[in-house]
Amino acid sequence: MTEGSRLPAIDGTFRGDIAFLCLVAIAIASGGCGKPAGVVSTGTVTLDGKPVANGAIVFQPEDKRVAAEGSMIQAGKFRIVGKPGKRRVEISASAPAPGTPDPPTGPVQFVEIVPDRYNKSTTLVVEVKESGPNTFTFDLESQAKRP
Repeated sequence: MTEGSRLPAIDGTFRGDIAFLCLVAIAIASGGCGKPAGVVSTGTVTLDGKPVANGAIVFQPEDKRVAAEGSMIQAGKFRIVGKPGKRRVEISASAPAPGTPDPPTGPVQFVEIVPDRYNKSTTLVVEVKESGPNTFTFDLESQAKRP
């Protein structure tokens, strides 16, 4: 690849989305083998009152030297094993773009359905406690409420 060249979109997925999913995979894989050691955080994620079918959630520590912890979201539920402390929460999920062809007629285009204020520019923060309980509910909305 030459300097200044750009990576093409892959089936409508942008490089930022791929980077986010890679971060989730690294966070999940960093747990190691065997029984996970650490504090368990569980919870639910909804978007406009409906459970997020499939997505990803990452707990980013304030200390950049500490690894992020993450999990996949399935049927609106997640489970993360990690360390206690204050965490910035990033949530991502995608869905087929309206008007994209069916897989037999062409590649499906995907779009991020979670607003930036919950992922790239997140305003979500949690405190994971050593002694728990660490159950979190994230009720996300597509449209920001107007004051």
